Parts: sequence; C-alpha cells; structure tokens
Amino acid sequence: MKGYHGKIEDFWSNYLQSYVYQQQIPYSGMRESWHENFNNGHLLQSFDDQLPPIWKKFQSSLNVYNGTVGWINIRPNQIIAPHFDHFYTLKQKLGTTIEKCIRYLIFLEDWKFGQYVEFENLSIREWKKGDVWYFDHTEEHWAVNASNFDFHTCQVNTIK
Repeated sequence: MKGYHGKIEDFWSNYLQSYVYQQQIPYSGMRESWHENFNNGHLLQSFDDQLPPIWKKFQSSLNVYNGTVGWINIRPNQIIAPHFDHFYTLKQKLGTTIEKCIRYLIFLEDWKFGQYVEFENLSIREWKKGDVWYFDHTEEHWAVNASNFDFHTCQVNTIK
C-alpha cells in the first residue's frame, strides 16, 4: 500500500536551516541484506524529542496522535539502498504489529535535480516542500541524493 496523501503547509523551514542532526549512523552494517561493498557514508537522523519543539505539529497536521516523528538527511552523493521498513521503534512504543504500521514521508524542501525516491512501480521526483506520501511494510523502496545539496525528509510513523 502506497500513495500520495496531499500537502501540508510549511512550519519547519526556520528550524531546518540551522538544525544539527543528533544521530550519525554509518551505512556499513545498517542492513544485513545490503551488498558488502555498501560501506561508505552516514545517514543523519533525529527522532521525537531530539527534534525542534514543533515536531508534534507534523503529527497533528496529518491527524496522527500516536507514533514517532523523525527527520532524515541524506547527504550529497549518498544512497539508502533498497529495503523494506520494519517499524521497530513504533512496534516497541505502541505494542503493535507490523501489519498495522504506516509511514508518512514528508519532503521538507523542494526537489533538486539528482534527488530520487523509488518504489517497485512508483518513482518520486519533482516534489514540492510539504508533499506527503504514505506506505507500509510491504513496499520495498530506496532513495538517492546525487545532487550537491542535502536531502531532508520527515517521517511520521503511526497506526493505520
């Protein structure tokens, strides 16, 4: 299950300009299923209380009141290899099963040439700031940032 949800109005840009991500996760060892040569770079991310104080507004903008919020930054010339989401944190926090989990992907800035998100039969590019897509655990996906600019997204994870 995946699709376009709509658009939310920008309330985050002033915070994003100077934001420093709280976690720097090396790609190597991130997923056992990724190729052994995939060991270069870091994914920058922060979750819930690590985010600016407006983080709960992402949930309320989507009429979501239980879940998690994360900001992700894919640095220039980095890739998040194809994978399925496991919703580990959401399952632990809410005591739910993966079948009930859904993710909203919010683009925090307008698309720049070289940035790309793909599912098996859906390619996303040329998005506008605030565009929201949704998907569940059955959707394999990947993202790449071949641009010269950071690629910032917000992920709101919740129950269907």
